[in-house]
Amino acid sequence: MIDSSKCCLTKVPDKNVGPLLGKEKMHPSLENINLFDIGSLKEETVKDILTEARVLPDRISTPICPICGHETSANKDSSRKLGWVWICKNKYRFGCSGKINPLSNTFFENIKIRLLDVFLLIICFVTKMQVSLVLEHLNLFRNRRGQPQTSWATIVDFYSRMREVTEIVASHHDKLLGGPDKTILLDETFLTKRKYNRGRKTQTMTQVVLGIYCRYVTIR
Repeated sequence: MIDSSKCCLTKVPDKNVGPLLGKEKMHPSLENINLFDIGSLKEETVKDILTEARVLPDRISTPICPICGHETSANKDSSRKLGWVWICKNKYRFGCSGKINPLSNTFFENIKIRLLDVFLLIICFVTKMQVSLVLEHLNLFRNRRGQPQTSWATIVDFYSRMREVTEIVASHHDKLLGGPDKTILLDETFLTKRKYNRGRKTQTMTQVVLGIYCRYVTIR
């Protein structure tokens, strides 16, 4: 399961990346760029884009040391995905060992692939690109950079993770259905048997699928 506090992602409206940071501000690297040009971006550029969009933490917003409660500061650490880590300012004066990973309790905490690939996969998911097409283009980009191929399982797992995020976000933004000139269609079905013995097994082997559709009716 994914913690709702980790679900901070920027939505891209279509295959033309558009203003990632909102209508009034857009990172210069995203001006006049399309989906298939994103693979040419640098890793540091993607970090800057995600930081300005407040998807990644910045160095200035320092947390409190979890050990002594003193202030922390950003220090260079090449072993970290962002290249830095928060360290307690009392480390050298009082020997405090307080250290905070800036990606802790975020969507990116346990992701092993590079931020550039994550950025591309997020956009592919939002634009509803098929997994097979994503795999083809992502591996094309990785070949250009001299990196190993990404597996089908990696992309499927990431898409599953993104679906969990969208479910959490949707659950926090309820929308009232119905109203004047609108008809609500609702139906349910019970799935009690796996077709051809395939699919996930459940405890009772019965799943309820609920469908709701809001239809606008024009009255003349």
